[in-house]
Amino acid sequence: MTTEPPAQQPETPASLSTLTRSTPLLVTVVVLVVSVVGALAFLALQSHRPALGSASVGDCVAGVSEGKALTEARRAECSNSSAIYRVLDKVSSETDCLKVAGTEATVPTDADGEQYLCLMAKNADASQGVNTLRAGSCLIDDASDPSGIRKSDCVPGSYPVQAVLTSSKGLTSRNTLDKCAAAGASSPERFYEWSMLRYGDSTVSITTDMVLCLGAVN
Repeated sequence: MTTEPPAQQPETPASLSTLTRSTPLLVTVVVLVVSVVGALAFLALQSHRPALGSASVGDCVAGVSEGKALTEARRAECSNSSAIYRVLDKVSSETDCLKVAGTEATVPTDADGEQYLCLMAKNADASQGVNTLRAGSCLIDDASDPSGIRKSDCVPGSYPVQAVLTSSKGLTSRNTLDKCAAAGASSPERFYEWSMLRYGDSTVSITTDMVLCLGAVN
């Protein structure tokens, strides 16, 4: 009599049982990877944003100059040789900085342009800023000053400011002295155009913000 071999039970595929047991672990690993990648992406994005939003009045900033991207601008210790400007105020528009005594330049704190820093050279005196000049004031040509001139006492060698024009619209080299006289300058002999520097991403915009009508040198 022939004996049939016992029927073998089908084996459970190792791959199926392994997959079933490892699925929770696999999901956990995927979640962790996604979380890490997301965190790294967020940090990378933050590192490429201008680091000026944390700057406050009295702080200094570095990396603000023509040809440099805003991503290079950052808050810095004033003792640091790379710090060029000091923050005078934080405002909502560029033109607001014109009203802040001593302002020489302005820069947005972020790409959206929702806030701006009003800046002056870190060792400058805000009370001597060009935008503080009025009729009756005097200025002096100072090569050591970033603006080239600064407010001064009316000492020998200084120039009396006889009138201030706050708009350069329609002014030419030929008619400016006439405009100065019409604005109240008694005997204008020369004029000086002043611009607040407006920093953008690798650019700087220069627009005449004030025209100082000057008399003869003291």
